[in-house]
Amino acid sequence: MLRSGQYEFGEFQLDLSERALFRQGQLVPLTPKALETLLLLVERRSHIVEKDELMKAIWPDTFVEEVSLARNISVLRKVLSDGEAGRTFIETIPKRGYRFVAPVRQSASPQYSSARQKVMLAVLPFENLSGNPDQEYFSDGLTEEMITQLARLSPDRLGIIARTSAMQFKGTKKRIADIGEELGVRCVLEGSVRRSGNRVRISAQLILVHDETHLWAESYERNLGDVLTLQSDVARAIAKQILVTLTPREEQRLAESRSSFAVDSAVYELYLKGRYFWNKRTEEGLRAAIELLGEAIRLDPAYAPAHSTLAACWTFRSLYGSFPPREAFPLAKVAAERALELDEHLSEAHSVLGLIYAWHDFDWERAENELRRAIEVDANSAVARQWYGFYLGCVLRHQEAFGQISRARRLDPLSPAIHAILGFLLGVAGKFRSAIRVLKRALDLNPKYYLSRVMLGSNYCLLGEFSKAIAESKLACEYSGGQPDILASLGVVYARAGKRAEARKILLELKTTARHVSPYYLARIYAALEDPHQAFECLNEALEEKSIILLPMQNDPYLQPLFADPRYMAILDRMAFPQFR
Repeated sequence: MLRSGQYEFGEFQLDLSERALFRQGQLVPLTPKALETLLLLVERRSHIVEKDELMKAIWPDTFVEEVSLARNISVLRKVLSDGEAGRTFIETIPKRGYRFVAPVRQSASPQYSSARQKVMLAVLPFENLSGNPDQEYFSDGLTEEMITQLARLSPDRLGIIARTSAMQFKGTKKRIADIGEELGVRCVLEGSVRRSGNRVRISAQLILVHDETHLWAESYERNLGDVLTLQSDVARAIAKQILVTLTPREEQRLAESRSSFAVDSAVYELYLKGRYFWNKRTEEGLRAAIELLGEAIRLDPAYAPAHSTLAACWTFRSLYGSFPPREAFPLAKVAAERALELDEHLSEAHSVLGLIYAWHDFDWERAENELRRAIEVDANSAVARQWYGFYLGCVLRHQEAFGQISRARRLDPLSPAIHAILGFLLGVAGKFRSAIRVLKRALDLNPKYYLSRVMLGSNYCLLGEFSKAIAESKLACEYSGGQPDILASLGVVYARAGKRAEARKILLELKTTARHVSPYYLARIYAALEDPHQAFECLNEALEEKSIILLPMQNDPYLQPLFADPRYMAILDRMAFPQFR
């Protein structure tokens, strides 16, 4: 029996040494039991494997129902059929078992491994040499655009660290070797931008991390209107240094990018300013970004990136509780759909549209299709993997969710948001201690990141450690500026800690604030106060307004007192979650 090397079938590679399934070099997330099922079927290919034999091999010391095996087979068929439509890999033998029927090749040396295949590169923030602090948006914007260009170029061979982690080193005095070790990269791109009137000069140098050797350096000077083409030239030069040769597909990606570079300099400046404020992730920043992006679209209605970022801004204004979902999501949806009409290869627009389908439309199949498409368009997008992982966790596909978040963390290792989402998903899965460990790591990255604080408080609360829960929840409120969802979490903690008067005081504050408050948050507090009647009134109201927080409600630990009530299952049924169809 081959226990090293790999099996190959269709476009898949089953790597035995790494115990992993790849599709053309890209890791396919599978649970350990599903992977063991696939391995046994492949090893016994062309032969019938009886159900009893499979169950004894996969669960040797545990009694399980036949439905567990059927679930594994269903997962495998879905994964394999996604690769080659219409092709049969696993055949069902009625009343007996299963047979792997696709041709299989054996290889002693695996050709695919995510760790061996990719060169990891970090693009450090371009230094603003213009002598004008007001030009920071321009240098930051060019950094982000350079990351995007390189990330889409060769995702199978070149991994790019995301903007969030890269920007941590803006103005740093750290050595390249230390930065490389912190980010886990082989190469670093440093650059500077000098702007004078309508002329832009970019200098860039590619540095090998382990000995700080300069592999390549070049300077370019162009008119502002040609700056995007300039970035394409830099991307090509870097790729040739790292990858040596470009494949026809990679050359095609560069050509496709070049065809989209015709944009007026005034429109591009407005877009960069919009991205600058969007990246602040504050209510004030979102309002400023929406205004700037709207002006860019007015000047050039066909500029797809502006529509894409506008969609993201409207989505997050609802997420932050400053805009009612009924008003924000239709605006976001129109912008995302328009962006994709203009350019189907915008990962951000696919991600946002996927979130809208899930959070607002409860259209789970279309949501997953868009989120998967976002990753197909840009496999190096930590954001796309982050939100797909969040979606998977909320529909209770925990192992797949952890796989996506793990890859997001590899691409964006210093992102507190990704650590916070992992902590959230671990909590939803009931792994409270593990969640606490991850969330403490997120606070090491940013002690004032309020989402990490509030989730840490939630997990302490669910463990009954109420003094810690209250302390963390109060800090979260302070750092968030009194954001309604964060204040509501403090209300839940108070209620579960037996501090009912404090919880009711927060209820009153939430009901009288001028800011939009999702009824879902109120329902959580009422559930903790053991008032199911009020809780269900709020949940039904939240369902009518399609509050985004409804996405994880099917497994929300704070709603556990309501789980046994038939009204709870009725709400889940109305939302048509995949598990309840």
